[in-house]
Amino acid sequence: MLNNRLQLRDGIYADYVNYTIVMNKERRAPLYAALNIDQNQLKGSRRKKGWDIDTRIGAEVQLNTDSSRANPSDRGHQARRSSISW
Repeated sequence: MLNNRLQLRDGIYADYVNYTIVMNKERRAPLYAALNIDQNQLKGSRRKKGWDIDTRIGAEVQLNTDSSRANPSDRGHQARRSSISW
């Protein structure tokens, strides 16, 4: 079950332990991600199939896989998973 209550700091910042994402609610996509990377503590992480809606941000301000299937633009990550997994 999704939590549709927005938990964005100042309405745009999604704060995580090692990074922050700045969201554009109108476009329902991140503008950019700022990472804190410790090269000495990087470790691998497993990738799972598919995309998940971040319940802390709210489904109404995020794109899902349905919106990107027919979209020819890049569906890549804002940040490498291994860069933030330390």
